[in-house]
Amino acid sequence: MTITRQAHILFASTNAGKIREAQAAAAQLCLEVISPEQAISAGYARSTRIPVVEENAATYEGNARLKADAFFEWCGLPSLADDTGLEVEILGRAPGLYSARYAGAGATSAKNRAKLLEVMAGKANRQARFYSCLVLKQAPARYLVAEGAIAGEIACKESGQGGFGYDNVFVVNGFSETLAVLKEREVSVVTHRIAALRALVDKIKASTL
Repeated sequence: MTITRQAHILFASTNAGKIREAQAAAAQLCLEVISPEQAISAGYARSTRIPVVEENAATYEGNARLKADAFFEWCGLPSLADDTGLEVEILGRAPGLYSARYAGAGATSAKNRAKLLEVMAGKANRQARFYSCLVLKQAPARYLVAEGAIAGEIACKESGQGGFGYDNVFVVNGFSETLAVLKEREVSVVTHRIAALRALVDKIKASTL
């Protein structure tokens, strides 16, 4: 596949799991999403130093905009950024915006999951959802925003090696296994990020009419 500036969208993240999921989902929707490393190798990037963005906004959309802005400035490609959170009903929708650092700054996904399971121990209400907000910066003052969610509940223990983040402890409504197990078995699931991408594609099509 030949990489051209007109044909590609940069995914504004260095999270390998997010990149893989976004690329796979985007391909099904006829979008060509590339990683920062691919942008560097194709000669798009203004430097080999990939942006590190402090996600200090008060909303998911705010954080996604910060990332889209930084990566657009870095290479000039249309830049797609997401901010995603796990929202647990009984915890007042925590960890929410702080999902990636629930166990503290720099915490690993394993530590975040361990803290969540500890906090949820003995709780009967385990309802939760994954929420994702996508922001596509197409030009200096042109943005498209889309969102998606998937409902489920928090498992009592981890299971599965597929996916990333909290997938190992999130049981999707309508299934008896965690999202990590479903991904491992390649079961088709419309995740929060896929739902948001589908909504975004609809907006892209509408904006070109």
